[in-house]
Amino acid sequence: MTEADLAGIESALGVTFPDYYREFMLEYPADLLAARYGPDGEPGEPADDWLHWRPETVIRENQAVRDYLGSPGWDGKTDPWPPNWFVIANNGGGDHWYIDLTARPGMEGLVWKFDHESGRRFVAAGSLQGWAEHLRNVFEMFERGEF
Repeated sequence: MTEADLAGIESALGVTFPDYYREFMLEYPADLLAARYGPDGEPGEPADDWLHWRPETVIRENQAVRDYLGSPGWDGKTDPWPPNWFVIANNGGGDHWYIDLTARPGMEGLVWKFDHESGRRFVAAGSLQGWAEHLRNVFEMFERGEF
């Protein structure tokens, strides 16, 4: 991803990226881009699902959650997807992983998971680098045919 790609995403979605996200995306791990869903898969396909790297995917997935998803509020009504929750991954089954673009000090960089069935969220990784390391392990399982 390039600075121009990042600027285009920010413009399309009306967000401003924190430095840690910008730096990570500019140096996106090459080994993740080489990962495939099995021997016949396309390189980078799992990475684009589990740590979106194509600008069109980043924009599409973030627009989709803003249009269609929300979280249950305390009153039982569905609150809209918060604009500061920036989707970085999804599992195709309704769950999304995101970063908080306006996180409080000490909470920056956490990767959160939003479970669509329960409407709950929890920390999935302490950083984007930690999420990438988790994905390396998962992608190795794909390579071995364990998924």
